[in-house]
Amino acid sequence: MSRSNAMNYLIDGNERLLKKDIYSAIRYFRNAIAEDTKLTEAYFLLGKAFLDKGFAEHARVYFRRAISLDSQHSSAEKLLELATTLIEVRRKKLANKKFVLGYTVHKYLGAGWEGAVYLVTDKQNKKWVLKKFYPHEVEHINYKGMGGLLRIPAKSPHDDLINLSKNLNAHTVNTMYPISLIVKGPLIVAIKYPYEKLYNIPNYLIRRTMDIKLALCGAMCRTQAYLLKEVEQCVADPINSFMVNSKGNIRYIDYGPTIIATHDYRCQTEHHEVKSFIKLLYHLWNPNKENIIEERGLNIALDNEDGLIDFAQDSPIIAQILDTIAQKKLELFLDYKFYDSLAQHLPNKLSKISLFKIIEHHVSNKIRNVFKHIYIS
Repeated sequence: MSRSNAMNYLIDGNERLLKKDIYSAIRYFRNAIAEDTKLTEAYFLLGKAFLDKGFAEHARVYFRRAISLDSQHSSAEKLLELATTLIEVRRKKLANKKFVLGYTVHKYLGAGWEGAVYLVTDKQNKKWVLKKFYPHEVEHINYKGMGGLLRIPAKSPHDDLINLSKNLNAHTVNTMYPISLIVKGPLIVAIKYPYEKLYNIPNYLIRRTMDIKLALCGAMCRTQAYLLKEVEQCVADPINSFMVNSKGNIRYIDYGPTIIATHDYRCQTEHHEVKSFIKLLYHLWNPNKENIIEERGLNIALDNEDGLIDFAQDSPIIAQILDTIAQKKLELFLDYKFYDSLAQHLPNKLSKISLFKIIEHHVSNKIRNVFKHIYIS
């Protein structure tokens, strides 16, 4: 990595930012950070570029990173506050929708980085989960030619989403739903999949329950194996992407551009498929250091102090993953058979005790909210 290269990328990125060539600016700033992970101004300008394009969630991450490197960065603090306000205002507006893309909204389920999620019914009264992408995300998904938000110009996620929807409709795996794309003209604007009552898995239960940790690892392995085998794609960000149904089956719920093609440079040169699995293990076993891999690379998992070695005694899967990294056999993380072999030793659903604790948590929260509402009223 080179400080001079980083500064050159920073200067080039700033020139493009001033010319409102935002996608190019984002790529240059990301390259600057790849050269120098301590370059505060690159994080700030990257956040500014994302905010200019409407990606407030992305912007907030980079403003926070800039502030962590320079606590006196007042411009980053002001724009962080603005990004947070924009997210809150947008979510309140989205939560009041009665109709979305011709579907009747029964419940607003939340909003993430890519879009707002609703429980809807169609004209035949069938229930769906519908994820409507934000306007800036629609632009990102459907841009023409090479470009986009990545460090290296790439094709749009448009064709990957079409490939994913065709194969998930033809074949389903027990962790995934068949998805359908909703289009306006040539543009993908939303995705939908059949509704099923699901429960969020609270982090405090994950931390203290081995059964839940192992079941989530199993769900990740089965999801990756299926995607690699059927569509040559993989999950790039598994954190908070799984929920559980009333039978204890874990479902993947985050369909969109975070499922990436294996020919993408993020897999071929940056090993996002490996990083995603390691990040999941940190999330489950060592959440305080969940993001350390972004700063220090894959080998941090093998570190005696900040790695996962101490947790390998908890589960053979951690030991096997660490051994695979130590032997530099990273190509296995793009082989569906590798995940199939891991999944054979992991539960395919939660135990009844763990499921009961999760449902109990949600029921208790509902009861508390009812009493809170009565009290406040």
